[in-house]
Amino acid sequence: MSEHEQNELWEKSLRGQLTPKEQAQLESWLAGCPDLRAEWEDEVALCQVVRQLPDAPVSSNFTSLVLQAVELEQRQAQRAEAVSRTGFVYWLRKHLVQLTASTAVVALAAVLALRQHQPDAITDSRQEMAEQMKEMAKVAPVPSVDVLKDFEAIRRLSLTTQNAAEPDLELLAALQQ
Repeated sequence: MSEHEQNELWEKSLRGQLTPKEQAQLESWLAGCPDLRAEWEDEVALCQVVRQLPDAPVSSNFTSLVLQAVELEQRQAQRAEAVSRTGFVYWLRKHLVQLTASTAVVALAAVLALRQHQPDAITDSRQEMAEQMKEMAKVAPVPSVDVLKDFEAIRRLSLTTQNAAEPDLELLAALQQ
């Protein structure tokens, strides 16, 4: 028996609408599950108690009260919608596409303006770097290729520059003049 069939038997038994064949199926199913039998008996007892309760008295104008409550709720919803249409959030939602497009155009114009002036800055910085390299070439001559090919000489040069903790004041004075 599938779970769906078991649920149908359970519901029919609580309503008291079981045929003798269905009653036998329910009994065989509950016989295999003693914990479910206790739960089923509790449900049956609860349903019997609820059926014995007297009907609650309903006022004579119950229908009109329900309809008035529905109308009041509809009016409140309409007022809330009208207020939201006049608010900032409604305006923003309505004009969001235009605002996004305008912002994108302004950002693009700013980027293009910066790029237009940037080549001048790059050219200026390159010229400045070339001038600095010329000045450095005047101060310290470039070592020959033979010295740079010799690894031991390079290592010695790096060791002497690492160990030189004190600045060479004579060289500094000569460079400043």
